[in-house]
Amino acid sequence: MLKILIVDDEAPVKEWLAYCITNAEKEFEIVGFASNGQDALEMMKTQQPDVIITDICMPKMDGMEFIKRARFNGDKTKFIILTNHADFNYAKQAISYGAKEYILKSEMRSKEIIDLLHKYAIEIANQSIKEDQSKHTIANFCETITKKGLRVDGDFCFFKVQVDYSLSSFIDSTLEEKQIKGYTYLYINNIQYLFIENCTYTAMSIIAKDFFHKTNNHVFMMYAQQSENSWEQVEALDQMEEYYFFAGESEIVDVNKLLSCKAYDKDQIQQLYMGIIDLVKYKQYEEAKVKLSQWFDLFSCVPVDKMKLAKDACVRMTFSIEERFYNFDLCNTDISAKEDVYISLENTKKRCFFLVNKMQSRVQSSNVAINLSIEYIHKNYNKDISLNDVSKHVFLSTEYFSRLFKVCIGENFSTYLTSYRLEAAKNMILATDQPISIIAEEVGYSNPSYFTKLYKKYMGLTPERERQQKNINISK
Repeated sequence: MLKILIVDDEAPVKEWLAYCITNAEKEFEIVGFASNGQDALEMMKTQQPDVIITDICMPKMDGMEFIKRARFNGDKTKFIILTNHADFNYAKQAISYGAKEYILKSEMRSKEIIDLLHKYAIEIANQSIKEDQSKHTIANFCETITKKGLRVDGDFCFFKVQVDYSLSSFIDSTLEEKQIKGYTYLYINNIQYLFIENCTYTAMSIIAKDFFHKTNNHVFMMYAQQSENSWEQVEALDQMEEYYFFAGESEIVDVNKLLSCKAYDKDQIQQLYMGIIDLVKYKQYEEAKVKLSQWFDLFSCVPVDKMKLAKDACVRMTFSIEERFYNFDLCNTDISAKEDVYISLENTKKRCFFLVNKMQSRVQSSNVAINLSIEYIHKNYNKDISLNDVSKHVFLSTEYFSRLFKVCIGENFSTYLTSYRLEAAKNMILATDQPISIIAEEVGYSNPSYFTKLYKKYMGLTPERERQQKNINISK
């Protein structure tokens, strides 16, 4: 049964989706409706939906914030976004938060929705089968070990490596060469397991290197001394996919070192996180990169029971910096993350630095362009210049320059030019006795009447009244 939550503040949309879904497939169950992201987050805790169909623009909490918070909480629900916005920025942001589909309400069809739900149902079913098989694998392997007269409560070495073929022949020949007899192995679901009884730590390290040279894949090795709960640690580690995230590009992962990690300062991680996001927000990129390096160093040794929490924190940092980039980016640059970005700590770190460097580079180049444009305006304000003239001068498209100018200066081009002209006019009115019509022409306005209206609108009084006040003040 595929459990579906519908989140939209428009009743007709919810009713239409409910009608399409309930009449299409008995295996689809709508577990609830919400009108905003805040209510939906609460419903997720109790209903645990497999798929969420959500709008973007909603009261209290919009769809983007809702998806972001769900992802930050480590939730793996699949999201389908329905929206009225045919805006590339919305799509990029939605994808960065892990949404799989982005559909315009004006173009959505019932068949498209149902086909997506069928696809997700198959994906979830396959994942469930895989997880169920994994749970039984180690238990079965333990039985195999015991039946062969080997002991899991003594000293042993345990190996695990992902590979597309069985390594049985390689294992047999390698261990025979090393005169090792007390061992057994299991190959299932593209994973090769190996158990060696009475194995030393040194021997384990050598065998792990042999494994790596043969497969060129991660090799996880664990050395257990006589203990009743050693196999429990094996079972726990086998179910924890997060250790792949922290293994990164390491050739051989020593599980014993993972087990020795004890410190995890959640408060320090959160405090640094908030500081980094503020630094990025206020464009203090060099300091942000220093703090970012310090932040990722905190994950160099993560306790096994904190790995999921730590991985979620790393993904959260990446999402937050991506969000700052999308809010900042004026070019609608498509820098959508590849799927492998979130598979390792090293990849998320590279992604974060890539985005910060991109923003820093954009600001630096933008500053040059804006400074040149301001210089051009100040030299030519008394001429008939336009947005197009200035954008050509700084070699940018008119649309991009217009948005860049507003972001950097805080007002649009026409407002800035008008304000600068009128300030220049005010200085002339107060410093000279030139006729108003001449002053208007000297600051770029050929129509004195229009100039007078514009001056009063921005300055609060007419040019003539401005001059009269000056004379009154002098006479006093």
